Amino acid sequence: MLAGSLHVATASDYTILLRLYSDTNGANWTNKSGWGTLFSDYCTWYGVTCDQNRRVIVLDLSNNNLVGSLPPLDGLTQLQNFNVGTNHLTGTIPPLTALTNLQFFSVDSNQLTGPIPVLTGLAKLQAFDATLNQLSGTIPSLSAQGLTWFQYLAVGSNQLTGPIPDLAGLTNLQYFYVDHNQLTGSIPALTGLSSLLAIFVGYNGLSGSIPAPPNPDSLTAGGSVLCPNPLTPSSDPNWDAATGAAPWYSVCDPIFKNGFD
Repeated sequence: MLAGSLHVATASDYTILLRLYSDTNGANWTNKSGWGTLFSDYCTWYGVTCDQNRRVIVLDLSNNNLVGSLPPLDGLTQLQNFNVGTNHLTGTIPPLTALTNLQFFSVDSNQLTGPIPVLTGLAKLQAFDATLNQLSGTIPSLSAQGLTWFQYLAVGSNQLTGPIPDLAGLTNLQYFYVDHNQLTGSIPALTGLSSLLAIFVGYNGLSGSIPAPPNPDSLTAGGSVLCPNPLTPSSDPNWDAATGAAPWYSVCDPIFKNGFD
């Protein structure tokens, strides 16, 4: 289909895909089938899935030797699944607030810098994965962003600072990974997070008392990590079970296992 005959919305999708190819050294991608061919059917390109209206709904170019930075993605308004994990991307994560149909977003295992983008208005978002990058700044507010279906946050192994934000209202949250950063402050209350299966907050600078587990029966045995952090030791058999350590704080500081004295 010729670009000149495309509907305005689909033309936008086509243009963004071409720029993505150009900006990430598409000529050297591991699989570039269909890409780089002018006026070809972009819905048949490798990693691209379209709906019946020829709007891009899935873009999966993970582990495909993308080198460079991500272009603006605003025009991909029907995008549901975006995965460019395990590549060689640099620069920042572009704004996502226009992608109101987004459900899954992954840029893990790259060399991205800058902040985590604001997630305001992404009511359908279920998973956000930016593990193993070089992101900095704070974790944006999550409880007031309308993330009704949010289940999975993975931003471990970055350079994030500041406190863990309030998690109230994230009733569908199952996995929360913020380990291996430079976070400080206390672990926020987990009240109401009855779907939570695992929480990884170890290898930070968190302090204070641990919160009560939201639903001891939901936490996977041995599936959570609270340490090492300079947390206040306390007796809690539920966290012992959830972390697989008895007591849970015994691995928070191997030198001061009995209370950091």
